[in-house]
Amino acid sequence: MEWREIRGGFVVRLERGEALPEELVDFAREKGLAAAFVSGLGTLQAVELGYYDLQAKAYIRRQFPRAYELTSLTGNLTFLEEEPFWHLHAVLADREFRAISGHLFRATVAATAELLLLTQEERIERKADPETGLKLWAL
Repeated sequence: MEWREIRGGFVVRLERGEALPEELVDFAREKGLAAAFVSGLGTLQAVELGYYDLQAKAYIRRQFPRAYELTSLTGNLTFLEEEPFWHLHAVLADREFRAISGHLFRATVAATAELLLLTQEERIERKADPETGLKLWAL
């Protein structure tokens, strides 16, 4: 990972073989981030995406082993039970230019991931919402 601090946050470049979201969790700990928003693009492989089934209150997970264009990564950094938690969504494109998207559970960088992190000074916590089964922002 390479990074540079900019006004309002950081620009980050993840390198081949690095893991999402683990690298971002480590970065948040190292920099003492309270909250952040992320936007990015690049290439990913060994991707696990999810779709949240509201009725079942559970994610349907699916593996995508090949390399894909990361056409959009968006998400936020909050805290869940005192630990940094990145909530990430990704849109991927395959060789046939078809889009695949969902909640990003994990992925490996295939070539690069270029990210913009906009940081916030106030910490945002998450708490369990019994109605949806999700861990939502505690505002």
